[in-house]
Amino acid sequence: MVNTFEQANLQNTDLISLKSRIVSLEKIISLYEDNQEYKDLLSLYRTYISPSYDSVRLISAFDKKLKRINRSFNSKLSVQESPIITIGTILRILSVDDHLDSIMNQYNHEDIQIISLGSGSDLRFQLDRYKNIYSIIEIDFKDALLLKQESLPEPAKNVKFIDMDLNDTQTCIDALRANINSDKHVIILMECLLCYLPITVSSEYFSFFKDYIPVNNLHYLVYDPITISESDPFSNVMFDNLKKHNFLNLFALKEFKSINEYIDRFGIHKIQYKNLWQYLKDRPDMNDLCKLCQIDEFEELEILLSHYLIAYS
Repeated sequence: MVNTFEQANLQNTDLISLKSRIVSLEKIISLYEDNQEYKDLLSLYRTYISPSYDSVRLISAFDKKLKRINRSFNSKLSVQESPIITIGTILRILSVDDHLDSIMNQYNHEDIQIISLGSGSDLRFQLDRYKNIYSIIEIDFKDALLLKQESLPEPAKNVKFIDMDLNDTQTCIDALRANINSDKHVIILMECLLCYLPITVSSEYFSFFKDYIPVNNLHYLVYDPITISESDPFSNVMFDNLKKHNFLNLFALKEFKSINEYIDRFGIHKIQYKNLWQYLKDRPDMNDLCKLCQIDEFEELEILLSHYLIAYS
């Protein structure tokens, strides 16, 4: 299991991505003004970063960081970040939503169950589009899930929160076994999770899902940074920076030296994938998105986006 220090660092990376997610949603909405779902999602995030506390609850370091994020958005100065980070986060949001929709559109929603591992601050499952899904299970640290529940005026009735440390595989697998309905189409969502799990831990989950869920009912949706070759200086920089500044290991970057090696770990043969650069090039609004984010250096963008994978089945 992770210690308190590691947990705090993992949650800090989620809060950093949350800040970027809010900036990115604002930009998406400015481009697609009629997208009410993203407006609703942005509203949920603004509530999430504005927690109200009662006298019973202690304010944790996690909460204090949230309050700082909230102050930055409420200040007169607009929140700025690198254009390349913004477009990367926009593509992360859009690619996960698009591929989730693609899987869901193949079946009746009542026949679908979604398992979101390491869900963190993700609030997408509170949107109306998921209200007819048979059930949605979110698993993460207690702090993250408690704050999420408290920020929601009316939590979705089909979403269940289970607070656990995913490194405690036996306890988590027992909980998954008790909550998964293998007669349904089960979508396993892992968004920036596998990279942080020790290889032995992630292997236990892949083995469990393969053994417990019939292959025709098992669907993966994974978003993760990757190493693309044996000698990949960019992934080495990612690994070293995170270890130096956040004291975290990106285990998969060191273990799997190609996309094929990364995909083989799933243990099933129906996995499809593309990197974020391919995903961007396939979008008809590529030029609009790049203009929106003021991208003028495409070589650097291609290098970054080529190191993020969306894998699905």
